[in-house]
Order: sequence, then structure tokens, then C-alpha cells
Amino acid sequence: KWMTQNDTTHWSEGLLPVVYGINTRMSSTIKTSPYQVMFGQAPRLESDFWKLVAQDEILDEEDLPTPVALGGDVDDDVVISKERDTTWDDVIDPDVTKLVQKLTDEALSNSLIDIISPTRNCTSSIGINNSFVDNLISFDSPPENTALSSTQPSSSSLPSTSSRHDLIRQTATNNYLTGASKRMKLHHNYVDKLTDKFNINDCVEVQIHTAGRTNTDPKLLPCIVIEKNKKGDSTVFKLARQYGVLQNSFSVDHFVELKSSCPQVLKELNIGELNDISF
Repeated sequence: KWMTQNDTTHWSEGLLPVVYGINTRMSSTIKTSPYQVMFGQAPRLESDFWKLVAQDEILDEEDLPTPVALGGDVDDDVVISKERDTTWDDVIDPDVTKLVQKLTDEALSNSLIDIISPTRNCTSSIGINNSFVDNLISFDSPPENTALSSTQPSSSSLPSTSSRHDLIRQTATNNYLTGASKRMKLHHNYVDKLTDKFNINDCVEVQIHTAGRTNTDPKLLPCIVIEKNKKGDSTVFKLARQYGVLQNSFSVDHFVELKSSCPQVLKELNIGELNDISF
């Protein structure tokens, strides 16, 4: 499909966008994308924007075009230049701006303290680094109610990124199991209804395995039901032929209905005179 849309025979060039599209597409089963399950966050690739950059062969950062227009939110008197004028304030995530501002304020306040107290030990830099790591990790993590602590953060108290992954993966697991449970329930209901259709003395056919026949032999073996037994949550059947009683028990999903064309020899069987045979 990608080769048809792009009118090309170079299939290798489409591997990257096709695989990326598959991995970032929402799955109807797990209600999320494989990318989010793997990395714990939504993809952050502006594919359309960078595609335009590649097409224009832009190598210098100063030559980057203006990002995608903001639709009706842009005033009429604002002129957007595609070639040179780049306004990044409209596309930067507000959370990122707040994070950068917070880190800048912390660095500035600590710098002023260092000027006043030149003999301050290096523990303050450790606190800054830990606070920086905390902010980076918590940026993509789900919000949590954390109590403020006056103690100095340590490396052992750093939050783990597993919480973000666990949340998305648990959601995907629950959605997958919910869908699987529904399909299993529908299958069990179908099997129960199908089981009620077959009774003793009904003619059925069972498939002959390819290892037990040649290409010219029949693929199905006509039999007659002689027993119907409950085994746990399932029902199994004992079958017989004119040559003997099959030792194996069969479930209903192995059957092909043969009521309309049951051979006369099966209808006239005397079960008491038959011996067990293997199948």
C-alpha cells in the first residue's frame, strides 16, 4: 500500500514509516498503541513537520520553517512566514516552559547563595541534580500526591519510571483480558449450543489425520454416537464404526454433521458385538 501511494518500487524506503505507523497505531484490543506499552508515553515525533524539513533539504537550524499553523486561533493580522520567521512559543508545551522556568529559578537562587557563602559544601549541587532528575522523571509520570519533605533528597528516594510503564501496561493487560474473556464466553456458549444438537445414535464424521491416510483416501470417517458423557466443564462423545468402537473420546468441535446422509450400515450396528479399535 505504501509503494502504491508513493508510486515507487523501492520497498526498503518504506520500512521505517510503515513500521512506525504500525507501532504507533491504536490497537482495538489493548486500547493503546504498542509504542506506549513499550516506552510508557505517547510518541513525540512531529512526522509531518520533519517530512517538510527533509523535502526542503534544510540543514541549518535557522532555516527551519514555521511549524504547522494553529488554524483559527491565529489572528488575521499575524503573518506567518514559512521560510524564515519561526514562532516557537505557539508550539512549545506549557509544561515544558514551566519546567525550564523552575529549573532556571533554582539554578539562579543557588548561584546567589554560592556568592554569599563561598565556603558552602558540594551537597547543594547534589540537591540540584536530584531535583533536576526528579522533575525530568515526573514530567512524563502520572500525577501523584507527594508530601513535601524538608530533608535533602537522596538517590535512594528517586521515583522510578516503572510507575509510568506499569500504569499503561496494566491498562493494556486489563483491556486485552477483557476482550479475551468475552471471546471465550462466546465460544463456550457456541460449543454448548452445538453439543445439545448431537445425541446418541446420531451419525457424525471426524477428520482423519494426514499421517493416517494417503491423498486418495477419504478425509472424513463416518461414525455413530454411542455415548455422551460429561467430563468436567465439557462434554465428550464415544463413537463406533462397523469395524469396532473407537478408543478415543471426541469433543463436539471435531464433528461434522452427517444426519441427512447416514450410511445404512451404521444404523444397523450391534454395539455389543464390537471390539475396541484405535484411531
